[in-house]
Amino acid sequence: MAQLMHQMGEQEFVDLRDKTLLAVGFAGALRVSDLASLKIEDVRLYPNGANLGFETRKRRSEFSQVPIVAGQDPSRCPVALLQRYMMRLGAHQGPLFRRANRNRQPLAKPLHPSSVARIIMKRAQGIGMEASHGGVSGHSLRRGFIDSALLKGAPISEVMKISGHRDPKTLMLYLDDLGHFNSHPGQGLY
Repeated sequence: MAQLMHQMGEQEFVDLRDKTLLAVGFAGALRVSDLASLKIEDVRLYPNGANLGFETRKRRSEFSQVPIVAGQDPSRCPVALLQRYMMRLGAHQGPLFRRANRNRQPLAKPLHPSSVARIIMKRAQGIGMEASHGGVSGHSLRRGFIDSALLKGAPISEVMKISGHRDPKTLMLYLDDLGHFNSHPGQGLY
């Protein structure tokens, strides 16, 4: 993420939108459908973080909130990027992540989840990362946060609060993938 974010500018609306989308998607372990459904009026900014509200999320019908914490580097901080992006957008309601016209200016229409996935893959390809088929995909922001948090030693229960997983067994699949070879009995033998 740091490498990807470092390469992205903020001068044009589309660049700031994409950078904010990547930062928020990673910080909230969000699905592409979550990013596409976010509304301006459901974003609450605080000095040390933000709450993102969702009317519905995958297999959930009740309103839920995802907290994201502010980062130390303003060029990569999801909260600082949200503040700059929302100021540039100038709207007070409606979809947060919006399509752009031919002049790369915001429209009132939201991005579609497949467009969010394409943006993630296009930005990754722009810095030489492999996209799709084993590389970066629409799920990479979510997966990246979960993997990073678990590798850092974050408690599974806390990661579940962010990711929205209800069953720890599902989250354990991520952990199994991460540590599959770390405790292998053959580690260091050859």
